[in-house]
Amino acid sequence: MVFLKRFRKRHDEYSFEGENENLAGEPDPEAQQAVRADPEEGLALNPEAQSLTCGEEVEDVNIPAVSPPPEKKGIKMIRTCQLFLVLVHRTFLFAAVLIGGTYAIRAIENHYRESISHMELKDAAEYCYTILTTIGYGREKTLPTSDWGKVFTIVYAIIGIPVAIFTVGAYGAFLKHCVLKLIIGLEHCCCSCWQGKKMNLKVLIILILLFIAEFFCFGVYVCWLEDNNQWNYLDSVYSWFLTMTTIGFKQHNPYPDHLDLLHALAYLVTSLFSIITLAAIFQTVQQMIDAVHNQDRSICAMLFCCYSNNKKDAYPMDKYNSNHSMRYAEYPHE
Repeated sequence: MVFLKRFRKRHDEYSFEGENENLAGEPDPEAQQAVRADPEEGLALNPEAQSLTCGEEVEDVNIPAVSPPPEKKGIKMIRTCQLFLVLVHRTFLFAAVLIGGTYAIRAIENHYRESISHMELKDAAEYCYTILTTIGYGREKTLPTSDWGKVFTIVYAIIGIPVAIFTVGAYGAFLKHCVLKLIIGLEHCCCSCWQGKKMNLKVLIILILLFIAEFFCFGVYVCWLEDNNQWNYLDSVYSWFLTMTTIGFKQHNPYPDHLDLLHALAYLVTSLFSIITLAAIFQTVQQMIDAVHNQDRSICAMLFCCYSNNKKDAYPMDKYNSNHSMRYAEYPHE
């Protein structure tokens, strides 16, 4: 039956699990139960579908979407609390590693350093931050010169770099989740026939635009900080790009010597936010690659994982893949 196949296909496309909600109206419980129990009996509830015969070719029929019941508020609250606890845990862990390493390397270098000059607190903070984020500018004031300082650097990098990776990954996922919520809210308000398609692509576009905005705005900030070095805007943007991508050339360090502790902390926070944005972009791209099905790709796509012939875009929710296969098992193709 041609119409029955089209009806099942449209039902599968517009039914989403997770946080997706249909704005076309609340589904009729009787119609929903009838369609799930017997699709042929559910056709009688739609007057337009009832007047069609089985052999007719149907292009577009206004059939109300059947969506699953909304997720319970308790489960949403539990997931929100779990995400909040993970962020709090990673934040305190990263802060403890950063602050502890700052005071430890400062004490070690000031005690064992042979030169007269002592390591200041902001220089020790830059040293720990460049190790945790693997930027590694390598300024002379922040490099450990004593043997115990070099041993501490090895141990601190082994412990601190995984902590920084976990923290940046958690905040990248949180930023991606916030952008997704923002897009869903805007589409709910502006579009009455919202379907929740291509959400990964929309999130990726917003994150790229945010990254570009940070790229140029923080370039102005670095240009203001480097006023004594007479950097132009291109040098500032170039230096900030090296920081965001954790390349970190020594000659283009956007961390001037004349900064006080407050401005140094502001610089560390802004650069960390840019790294988190870049991590969110990588996570979104990885999620888009995972959503591509192997059976619908060409040979080029299987090699480079960049193209799919599948018209349906996977909705970026946790349970979509499992529910997608369950729905096909419930409504097999004839």
